[in-house]
Amino acid sequence: MSPISSRLILAAVALATLGVRAGAEGPLDIVAVYSSASPAYVRAVLPGGGFKPETFAFGDGGHLGGTMADLTLDTLQIGDVARLLAPSLAARDYVSASDPRKTDLLIMVYWGATDGTNSLAERSIAGADIPLPPPPPLPEVPNGAAGSGGNGTGDPSMDGNNGYKSQSINTAKAAADAALNGALAVENFANLKRDRLDAESADILGYSAELRNMGPFTPTALNLRRQGLIDEVEEGRYYVVLMAYDFPTLLLHKERKLLWETRFSIRARGHDFAKDVAAMAQSASKYFGQDSQGLMRDSYRADVTIGPVRIVSNEGTGTKELPQ
Repeated sequence: MSPISSRLILAAVALATLGVRAGAEGPLDIVAVYSSASPAYVRAVLPGGGFKPETFAFGDGGHLGGTMADLTLDTLQIGDVARLLAPSLAARDYVSASDPRKTDLLIMVYWGATDGTNSLAERSIAGADIPLPPPPPLPEVPNGAAGSGGNGTGDPSMDGNNGYKSQSINTAKAAADAALNGALAVENFANLKRDRLDAESADILGYSAELRNMGPFTPTALNLRRQGLIDEVEEGRYYVVLMAYDFPTLLLHKERKLLWETRFSIRARGHDFAKDVAAMAQSASKYFGQDSQGLMRDSYRADVTIGPVRIVSNEGTGTKELPQ
């Protein structure tokens, strides 16, 4: 794996707070969350309860947006997203670090939108750039078929105009069959590309394991659940992926040791990523550093406020090349 060029956000967010606005009565939305943790990752518990705080630095994984422009997403930088995520991490005792030498985790942040394939516009994207197979050649009308008294078809049963009419019918039928076969080929190619896009989206969003566990199509209630998952994958979704690496191991031994990852997403239609991501993170935060035991769905309310943020130190910021 090639080195990742990433900007480490080591400034501590000391006084950030996150909460639901008093008296908020906005509609509830659903965030899908998938989280897993390495068996080797065990958080220390304090004598009075709660986890021992762990320090972290953000790594800029980058904006992996869809193919369509999205003003609620495209203008955000890692600093904007980090400010919105840090309070939810702090609520789970993950504290932003100000000193690289005292940093426990490197949390790579990836955010963006998947290209859904269930709308007309999205299907046109899924079907674009498909190499179409050439249609089979149409049969030619033999020379002399139009003669009034000649058998130009080579078929003794066809004489004169009757032979020409039969040949014309056969030619029209062959053309219709060729058009149908071409349309079916295009549809098959489009379906293959759509399936590939859906598989890529399922991997990004954390749906793949759930779909694999359900197995192939079966005419049961389980299939309703499976189809529901596929429907969600095929709609455009906003997502955030957090991947937490052991920072000392990465820094000293040049080894990537993934300790935990969390993927959370909402449907993009009707939402604003910049306005929703803090609430999404708050809802998903209960799974940070833990195994969710599959794909989970949690309700959240987008009426979330970010409290005052004080930058304690900017030591260690800048562009750095992370080792393998």
